[in-house]
Amino acid sequence: GRYLLAATGGGRLVVHDLLTNLQVTSRRVSETGGRFSIRIDNHSRTLVATSSGSRISFWKIDDLLRERSLLLQSEMRLDTVAVSPRGDWTAAGGVDRKIYLWRADAPDDPPRVLASPQVVLSLAFSPDGSQLVSAGTEPRLRIWETGTGRPVKDLPLPAAAHVAIFSPDGRTIAAGGFDGRVRIIEAASGQTLSELSHLSEVTALAFTEGGRQLLSGALLSSSVILWDLATSREIRRFDMLSNSVWSMALSPDGRSLAVMGDKALPAIFSLDKGDSLFLKTVPAGGKDLGFSPDGKRLLIGTGDNGLSIVEPRTGREILRLDNQKGMINSLAFSPDGRFFVTGGITGEVRRYRTAR
Repeated sequence: GRYLLAATGGGRLVVHDLLTNLQVTSRRVSETGGRFSIRIDNHSRTLVATSSGSRISFWKIDDLLRERSLLLQSEMRLDTVAVSPRGDWTAAGGVDRKIYLWRADAPDDPPRVLASPQVVLSLAFSPDGSQLVSAGTEPRLRIWETGTGRPVKDLPLPAAAHVAIFSPDGRTIAAGGFDGRVRIIEAASGQTLSELSHLSEVTALAFTEGGRQLLSGALLSSSVILWDLATSREIRRFDMLSNSVWSMALSPDGRSLAVMGDKALPAIFSLDKGDSLFLKTVPAGGKDLGFSPDGKRLLIGTGDNGLSIVEPRTGREILRLDNQKGMINSLAFSPDGRFFVTGGITGEVRRYRTAR
């Protein structure tokens, strides 16, 4: 009684997990969107769906339950996933030097594949979603036109960048370099406007205060630094129980910062007070985390190859998904909170629908 199978009005079969409130998978049965019926053969554990056009489809129940809306199976590791601010595009990239793009209204269609000049370590959409910036193992950023997949421009850098993000107004890009420098770059011209310094490779960035301040974290560093971009001066440090900062996420209201460190418990900091809450129920050593759009949930890729959903205010774990095949390197919520995507070491991109 854990799973609910439903025939939807759009001609799709939906499998829903009643325990986790997540959609397991969705399959198109009727190409015309017409009605269809479903029947389960318990002996062979087979699902039979018959559409009004006399089309008959068969699926093994166990295969359906293992699938959680698999968008992509790449042959190589994926390091980054992103969802556009309007939720209409999903992007992924990794070791195979390719960027994969899906439209939200057609997740079953094959992705558009863009050839990247470098291993892709970071992808981020512009605030209006019209552009995508990629960073990786070569000393340059590339800006892409989302709708066409066309390269718009390359922005040369003194060193390769592990991470790059657009500012809230889209006019500048912050790039965190392998050389320990954070460069604030004018998106239109590629001119470097200012630099901030870490002692090692910069791995995580987040704008706050409407783009007036920047948070940055690095490898071989136990702290996240909050910077004033007008003066390039350090405002505050948030100390982790970790030797390195892997990733971080800013809450939608801009008041809380969640940080993931190497072999350490994830932590949530108050940006105003500096208070910290270490999430002792979550396995340490994960790679990424992110807030839901309403700020009431924190999604964490855990060190034991699982997914954990935590209540940020209390640190209480709400849900644990332990059946991931490998480490999740990156995850992202849609802006309406209706789904999130994950990508990781197995080369899979998966899309999970959430209960609202």
